[in-house]
Amino acid sequence: MRPHTRIFSIFFVGLFALAVGLPVLGNDDVIPDVTDRVARISSVDGVVQIRRADTDEWEQVVLNLPIVEGDEIVAEESGKFEIQFDINTHLRASERSVVKIVTLSDAGVAVSLTRGSLAVTASAFDSEKFFEVDAPQTTVALQRAGRYRVDAGTGIHDAEIRVSVSNGGAARVYSETAGFTVGDGRIAKVMTTGRNAGEWDMADISEYADAFEAWVAVRETEISQRMDTAHFDQYYDQDIYGAEDLTSYGTWSHTQDYGYVWRPSSSAIRHYANWSPYQYGHWRWLPAFGWTWVNDEPWGWATYHYGRWIWHHGAWYWSPYAQYRYGRSIWRPALVVLGVWNNRVCWYPLPYYYSYYNYNHNYYRNRPRRPRANQPVPQPTPDPRRRMQGTMPVKAPRDVVPPTGVISVDQKEFGRARGGFTKASDDAATTILAQEPTRLELPILPTYRDVGPAQVKVVPGTVARSNSDSETKTGAAPRTQAAPLDPQLQRSRMLGGRQPVVRTAEPEKPAGAVRQTRTGAVERPVTPVSRTPVTRAPATRSGQKVETPAAATPPFVPPTRTAPQPRNEQPTRNAPARSTPPVRSEPAPTRSTPPARSAPVPTRRSPPARSEPAPTRSTPPARSEPAPSRSADPKPAPSPARGDGAKKDG
Repeated sequence: MRPHTRIFSIFFVGLFALAVGLPVLGNDDVIPDVTDRVARISSVDGVVQIRRADTDEWEQVVLNLPIVEGDEIVAEESGKFEIQFDINTHLRASERSVVKIVTLSDAGVAVSLTRGSLAVTASAFDSEKFFEVDAPQTTVALQRAGRYRVDAGTGIHDAEIRVSVSNGGAARVYSETAGFTVGDGRIAKVMTTGRNAGEWDMADISEYADAFEAWVAVRETEISQRMDTAHFDQYYDQDIYGAEDLTSYGTWSHTQDYGYVWRPSSSAIRHYANWSPYQYGHWRWLPAFGWTWVNDEPWGWATYHYGRWIWHHGAWYWSPYAQYRYGRSIWRPALVVLGVWNNRVCWYPLPYYYSYYNYNHNYYRNRPRRPRANQPVPQPTPDPRRRMQGTMPVKAPRDVVPPTGVISVDQKEFGRARGGFTKASDDAATTILAQEPTRLELPILPTYRDVGPAQVKVVPGTVARSNSDSETKTGAAPRTQAAPLDPQLQRSRMLGGRQPVVRTAEPEKPAGAVRQTRTGAVERPVTPVSRTPVTRAPATRSGQKVETPAAATPPFVPPTRTAPQPRNEQPTRNAPARSTPPVRSEPAPTRSTPPARSAPVPTRRSPPARSEPAPTRSTPPARSEPAPSRSADPKPAPSPARGDGAKKDG
């Protein structure tokens, strides 16, 4: 069957399934019902317990336990644990520590440390994502790849938080009142109580000599060695984190039908009697996902949540992919076909030719979908690792799964028992394998409320102290959404609400040119300065009037009012209009024209000429009146102000 014929066949089978009311499972590999991001417990020592979101029950932490957003993890005396977020990022917590997963999404990670110590190792760092740690009244935002350690002591009663950076890292640290940067090889102590709360002290980092630091160094060495022998981007992609464990427990080989596959070595499974996939482990309720398989094998994280198990030439092999790939690899609670037969829950590995079988579909029915970044595009392509002609036909489960691969448990014990699963009877195995997954009736499984905390063992009397610690306020500011606090805190605590200076490459300047150095850590706002011309009063020098330059003072415009006339004197009709003085009688003052000194000096008998009266505040300068002609009136006119004009005329 050709690939395009196969695609159309799946499409028409889906339409038929919708018509008869059967569940359609082909699109689940493209758009999952749940898209929450999942981390895992990659190492655990001593007593460590976990409390899921929206519950008060505490469960025991085991190796390869899935971790989701909202989980709170407590390490008791001599307890330590490690969380792997992807192939590059690991978090390790010391004894007597309390860590909560505040945000876990494709955009980034935010964790809260109430008490104890944690170390974060990031061998690579994506600047478009974030990783932040909230300690009491402190937030640490990672800036690049490196190693980071945060010590919160015994919790709220400690007076300081210590943040150390090494291996080329850098972090921005925020208190409730300030923010600063810690570079590589430095340690900062942030005061959290007393009159100096919010202040910090910086010093060169010193070597830690405690047991936690020694355990961190051992774990980093082990993971580095595994990554050196891993086959990322060769046999599997980087989304299948945890696959680096497989090299130490098995071998890779190429097959004509399935491409490159992995087989566990005999030493890796010799401790398990009559081993087969999905037999040794237990079912654990995981918020948002439902029933999830937690394996006992130390190498089983990738093999039970990605790809397919294949029965080939009398042995079990694991393939990182199914027959078709839809883009990025997606984490699954378990890749099994699950059904109920004769009051027993039975399951077997999902065959290579089938799309994901969602046995938790009844739980998801009324659950809204959450979008996921970089969601794969529904463009199925054959597995490129296979060398074959065309596409293999779909085979019935009984043709590719042996009866010994079917595992069962009593329906009342499902989700309660840890281990103790048995091989299904021949009748049950034959009945289950005879039906295609698309035609199986979805099982009605119990919920977490039905099972309760009986599925795990909790050490009594060890979590009472952690209940009060969970109420401790952490972080330099409250988190209101699944987003980083770093941009918000940088503007408010470090830049005072202003924008940082953007440094750009300056063009080359010729030799000897003066370079202008930019100063300041932020851009200062430019306030325009209003330069309104100021009108100054005319200055006087020794009683003499000094004219202001014309460029500084605009020329005077004479008013249109008529000057007062002397008594018993009629104005001459042929005299020019007083409102428009002759241009030549009073030119505009300029810098080169001094004051008119040619005017006759007034005497006691003769009043000042009207053409140059003494300036007063109430009377404007009489520049608008032309000087009287000497030929028309040889005798000076008596001044009206003296009051004797009438006597002489009489």
